[in-house]
Amino acid sequence: MKFPKEQRQVQDQKKVSSHETTTTTTTTTNTNTNNLHESIYKYYYTKLSQKRYDVSFLILLILFEIVLTSSVVLFVKYTNIDWIAYMEQVSIYENGERDYRMIRGGTGPLVYPAGFLYLYTFFKFLIRYFENKDDASFLLSTSKSENKNAIIEGTSETQVTIAQWIFVILYLMNIVAVLVLYLRASRGAVTGKGGEMIKLRKRHSKSNHTTIGVFDKHDANDDKNNNGDNVTAETEVDTIWSWRLAMLSCCLSKRLHSIYVLRLFNDCPAMLLLHLSIIFFTYSRWRTGCILFSLAVSIKMNILLFAPGLLYLLLRFTSGIIETVICLSICALIQILLGYPFIMTNIGSYLGKAFEFDRVFFYKWTVNWKFVPETIFVSKLFSLVLLILHLTILVIFCVRWIQTATDENSNKITSCSDKSSKINAGLESRDNSLTDKHKKPNNTDTILTTVKTGIWFQCSSKFPPPSPRYIIHILFVSNFIGVAFARTLHCQFLSWYAHSVPFLLWSTGNIPVVVRIAILVGLEYAYNIYPATGFSSGVLQVVHLLTLIVLWVAGSPSDYDINRSESAVKGNSDIDLGNFTTPEDRERAKKEY
Repeated sequence: MKFPKEQRQVQDQKKVSSHETTTTTTTTTNTNTNNLHESIYKYYYTKLSQKRYDVSFLILLILFEIVLTSSVVLFVKYTNIDWIAYMEQVSIYENGERDYRMIRGGTGPLVYPAGFLYLYTFFKFLIRYFENKDDASFLLSTSKSENKNAIIEGTSETQVTIAQWIFVILYLMNIVAVLVLYLRASRGAVTGKGGEMIKLRKRHSKSNHTTIGVFDKHDANDDKNNNGDNVTAETEVDTIWSWRLAMLSCCLSKRLHSIYVLRLFNDCPAMLLLHLSIIFFTYSRWRTGCILFSLAVSIKMNILLFAPGLLYLLLRFTSGIIETVICLSICALIQILLGYPFIMTNIGSYLGKAFEFDRVFFYKWTVNWKFVPETIFVSKLFSLVLLILHLTILVIFCVRWIQTATDENSNKITSCSDKSSKINAGLESRDNSLTDKHKKPNNTDTILTTVKTGIWFQCSSKFPPPSPRYIIHILFVSNFIGVAFARTLHCQFLSWYAHSVPFLLWSTGNIPVVVRIAILVGLEYAYNIYPATGFSSGVLQVVHLLTLIVLWVAGSPSDYDINRSESAVKGNSDIDLGNFTTPEDRERAKKEY
């Protein structure tokens, strides 16, 4: 029989035990719940990074841009800067004037090539069409009153609103082109790290084939590399989401939306054509790309800042110097055809105004040099120093591109020589194995697949197309160097490189995301200060300098992508790589590889 005191002790112990059990159970439940949430997060984080969701992500961004850009037109007041001057110049052109010095507007003489006149004449035609079309009334904001005192056609409130919706379409087309470039580059960033090779090797290792000769090590090491493959796969997923963050950043600029749909500058259609030309360049459609590039130049000649990079790419990746001359001739011929009416009237007037390289800009509009005294800003010495710095930095980067390409090609040639001898040894080993009646020749596919994916792109005389990321990087760097040393930058000039800065920052390796975002915020801050101050100009120059340093330290991405080798091989109709059983096929394979 237990005494009351002992009974109380036993009861207390049971309570403590019960409490501990409850606490342990609760902790275990919370841990399991957290693990479940983390597993679900990782599952969708990984799954949604797959390539098949790229288009869905792009559509979401486009829908976001449609809502945002339409809201700007409907709820933010339009402020004229150059639109009335544009319409004045178009009106003078429509009245038959072909002497460029006589075509003027409220902001001064016309200083853009002939493509600008043709394009804005077309915009004026669209404005007339929609203004007289009853079912276009939904485009017009009811909150805006008609300006009865408008003298120049195309400048009334209704007409300006129609023009804004035209530029909404231009902006959306441009952002689609930019996001397509980012998608092509982001996938190249993943496969360029060897991700595609890992997937291919995993797929081959699951087959029942066995390898012979020099190819034994690829399958033998698959089990050893499983951990490394998992780490690489996680890195690839992070890379994809990092690039998607860069794509999102392209859609968040307040100043950029203002430039497109509130100011209606000609920089906008020029950059659209430029981005479309780069898309064609990434598919090695050099002539088509040059047509679009030259059309972009005909609207505004700031596109020429991309020209040094384009010349380098043409010399490097086209079939030869003749093809480069053809592409450059296409660019020149388009400029001649577009400017023909003005050239025949007064060639000096047209060339002097359409391509006015010695133009003096107003100090009050500068965004990047407001901390410099005006006397220095307008001096020719200041302009000359900036030009020398521009050319010097451009040459330094170009020399580095050439050196990097030379080193990579040398490595490919050395690797090609070594691997070719190993392939021959592997073929001879297979030749001997076929004499064994008990040996079943069923491992050919594994050998051939390894050859296709791992060797062809280094050894064949027909190199695969260049990496899209490399092409975009070269062109964007060429343009950025020109912008960084520009004599002046106005607010609308942000459109020249706003979409390329995130690309450059995200294609330069292991830079902390915080640093990337800080550079983008600094860029946006500098262009949103109006009028610019010495401090905002200083911030902009620091941003430019940091970006240049990052570009130099990180270098350029690889010029070729590994994942392109297999598709290149599939296009080879000279040799059937699926059959090595006859001496003729073996000899043809040896010659090819």
